[in-house]
Amino acid sequence: FVIGHWRSGTTLVQELMTLDDRLVCPNTFQCFAPRSFLLTEPWFTRLTWPLLPRRRPMDNMPMSWNAPMEDEFALLAMGLPTTYRWVAFPNEGPRHIDYLNMQGIPASELKRWEAGLREFVLYLNFRFRKQLLFKSPPHTGRIARLLKMYPRARFVHITRDPFRFIPSTIHMWAALSHANALQSPDNGRLRSFVFDCFERLYRGFDRDRHLLDSRQ
Repeated sequence: FVIGHWRSGTTLVQELMTLDDRLVCPNTFQCFAPRSFLLTEPWFTRLTWPLLPRRRPMDNMPMSWNAPMEDEFALLAMGLPTTYRWVAFPNEGPRHIDYLNMQGIPASELKRWEAGLREFVLYLNFRFRKQLLFKSPPHTGRIARLLKMYPRARFVHITRDPFRFIPSTIHMWAALSHANALQSPDNGRLRSFVFDCFERLYRGFDRDRHLLDSRQ
């Protein structure tokens, strides 16, 4: 798992690590169609390639169906609770923000979330049969939960000057909502949302990091 706050360099680490052919990372299409990519990826990506934006809206990096993607989008597409619903409904305030550190969530909901992640992992293992590399900033505050599911998992944490990544994160959410929202974003709650996410994410990280040994 590559972890760290949004806009801290996790994507760069992810793309560098995927150069190791022993590792495989889910791509954009697999994360956007997590339950159907085994059947639909070959023909759907070929048909829709001309419709895909050439650049990501928040940082102008190249975008393609084959590019590595955050598995959090797979959870979103599977209907599981995630703060990424903010992108579609930015004016309604944050939802599922407790999933950034898995605190105060009913046991039945935790089981549902875990089952969804295991399902996605199962499909990827069937497709690739290699060690999986996941990258999602929300996993930063979930170390204990991920270790419970995958005790031998390893983590790479990257950070950056908050005076750089906080403004960049505000810009990221604004750009994503502008491109994808089902509302006209007013961005009135955006700053408080970003700081709330930051606090919850690293509250979970500081709580759990002692669980990792030197090999992890």
